[in-house]
Amino acid sequence: RGKNRQHQSWQANTKPFSSGVLTFSELANVVDINELWEHGLKAIQAVGEKYKIKVLWVALHTDETTPHFHYMFENLDAAGRTFQSKLGRDGCSKLQSFYGEALKPLGFRRGIKKKLSGAEHQDVMESHFIAREKAKEEVKQLEDDQDILQEKIGASTSILEGLSDKKGALIRELEALEVERKNLRRSRDEMHRQTAVEKAETTALQQELRKRRDELKGQLADIIKSIEAAEKDKSLKEALAMEVLKENAQEDEAFLQEKIDRYGLQDLYCFLNRVAHHGRLWVQAQGKTFYTHQEYWDEPKLTTPNETISAWRDLFEQNTCSETDWHLRILGTRPVFVLDDIDTDGLEKLRRDGLAPFATVETSPGCYHAYIEFKLKDREELTPIEWNAFNSYLIQQYGGDKGANAAGHAFRLPIGSSHKYDPPIELKLQVFEDAEPAVDADVLLQQISPQILEKAERKLNRRYEIQFDGSDAPDWFQTNWKKRREDLIRSGRAPVRQNGTVDDSAVDFIVSRDILSAYKDKRSERLTPMLNFCHCMLCSEAELRQKARPEDYAIRTINAVIDRVQLPIKKKSESELEI
Repeated sequence: RGKNRQHQSWQANTKPFSSGVLTFSELANVVDINELWEHGLKAIQAVGEKYKIKVLWVALHTDETTPHFHYMFENLDAAGRTFQSKLGRDGCSKLQSFYGEALKPLGFRRGIKKKLSGAEHQDVMESHFIAREKAKEEVKQLEDDQDILQEKIGASTSILEGLSDKKGALIRELEALEVERKNLRRSRDEMHRQTAVEKAETTALQQELRKRRDELKGQLADIIKSIEAAEKDKSLKEALAMEVLKENAQEDEAFLQEKIDRYGLQDLYCFLNRVAHHGRLWVQAQGKTFYTHQEYWDEPKLTTPNETISAWRDLFEQNTCSETDWHLRILGTRPVFVLDDIDTDGLEKLRRDGLAPFATVETSPGCYHAYIEFKLKDREELTPIEWNAFNSYLIQQYGGDKGANAAGHAFRLPIGSSHKYDPPIELKLQVFEDAEPAVDADVLLQQISPQILEKAERKLNRRYEIQFDGSDAPDWFQTNWKKRREDLIRSGRAPVRQNGTVDDSAVDFIVSRDILSAYKDKRSERLTPMLNFCHCMLCSEAELRQKARPEDYAIRTINAVIDRVQLPIKKKSESELEI
C-alpha cells in the first residue's frame, strides 16, 4: 500500500484519510429521519464506488439545528491516487451536484453555486472582528436605553409625588364624607319616626276606603238590577222590531226581484250570492282626489248581495261615469280563489283539469278574473298557510297575477266599466250555474309540494324591522297622507266648527281613517310603519296648533281610527298615555 504502479511511495505530506460533512437546509427537519439515513448512506457509498475509494465510516448527527452526515474515506485508491486529485479543483462543487442528484427522491436539490450567489468564505479573524463591532453597537444601544430609563424613573418619581398629594386630598375628602354619613344616619332615624306617623294615617284611610267600597257595592247592585230590567225591555223591543223587519223584507224581496228582472241582473245576483260569506260581502271603492288626481282607497264596507243589487244604479253610474272603481274582496279563507288576469288558454286548461270556474269577469280583451271553488268535507275554511299555498299553486299551474296571492286582495266588482284603461272597458260577467265544486281541497293539498307550503309559512311569519318615526313607511304613503289633508281642506268639504273655521282634529281623524282603511287585511307588522308615520304626523300637527300634549292627542286619534276601521293591531292603553 502507498506505492503506485511505478513503485513510488506517497509524499510525506499526503494524508491517509479524507473526511467530509454533508449538510442540509432547515427543510430537512420535515423529512423522516429513517429515510434521510437510508438515502444519505447510499449517496456516500455511491461516491466511494464512483471514485474507487473505501468508505471507512458514516454517522448521522441530529444534535444541531439541522440533521447532517459526517463521513470518512481512505484518501488513496488501489492505484495510489489521492481522492482530492481525482476530484480536481472544483471537487466540492462536483460532490454537491452528485449529492443533489442522489437525494432528489427526498425533495432536496443542491445549493446555489458560488459563482452565481457571490458567497465568500469568512476566516476566523474576520468573523471575530464583525462580532466585536456588533457587540460595540449593542453596548451603545444599551447605554442609550439606560439614559431613557433614567428619564422615565425621574418622571415616575414626579408622578408618585403627585399621587401622594392626591392621596392626602382623598383622605381629607373621606373624613368629610364620614361626617356627612353620620348626619344622614340621624336624618334617616328622624324619617323613620315620621313614617310611623304616616303609616297610622294610611291605615285610617284604608279603613275609610273599605267602608266607601261597601257603599259602592250596594249602589252597583241597584244599577245591575236596573240594567237587567232595561235589557229585558230591550229584548221585547228587539223581538217586535224583528217582526217588522221580516214583514219589510218580504216587501223588499218583491221590489228586489222586480229590479233584477227589469235590468237583467240575474247573473250578477247569482254571482254575488255565490261569493258571499254567510250572506255578507266586502266592497271597497278606489278613486282619485279632485285636485291632485292621486289614487286612494275608501274604507272597506260590509254589505249583502241584496244591498248591492239595491244600490246597483248608483254603483253603475260611479263605475261608468266617474273615476271611481268599485272592488270586491273575498272574505275569510274559504276554498274560493280568484285568478287575476288569466288568459283564455288558462281558462281552457282549468276546464280540462276539472276545475271549471263558476264565474269569469273579462276585465280587458282576453284577460279574465276566474272564480273557482273547491269542496271541504270536515271543515268550512282552510288555514291561512294552506290558503296561501293553494293560491300560489293555482297561479303557478294556470297563470295569473302573482300580486293577487294574498287574502283580502281586491278584484273589480263586475258592474259598469273599468277605468284602468282609456277609454274605459266594460266589465263582462259570465256565470256558469252548472259549475259546482267537484274537487276536494284536502285531496288537492296533498299534491302541493312541501316547498310551496314552507314558502307560504315563511311569508306569513315574516317579521320586519320597524322604525319608530315611521320613516320605513313607503314614500307614496308618506306623500299621500300630506296631500290628502291638503286636498280635503282646499276642497271645502272639511268639517267646520260653529265659528266657521276648519275643525283640524276632525280632519286629522278622517285622513288617518281613509288612508289606513286599505290596510285592514294586512298583518300587524305590516301596519306598524304606517301607524308610526301617522302618529308622527299627528304629533307635528298638534305641535303646530300648540296643543298642550301632542303625544296624548296623537295616540287618542290613532286609537279612534283603530276602533272605527277595526285594524288588526292592539291599541295603546290609557296607562301608556302622557300624564
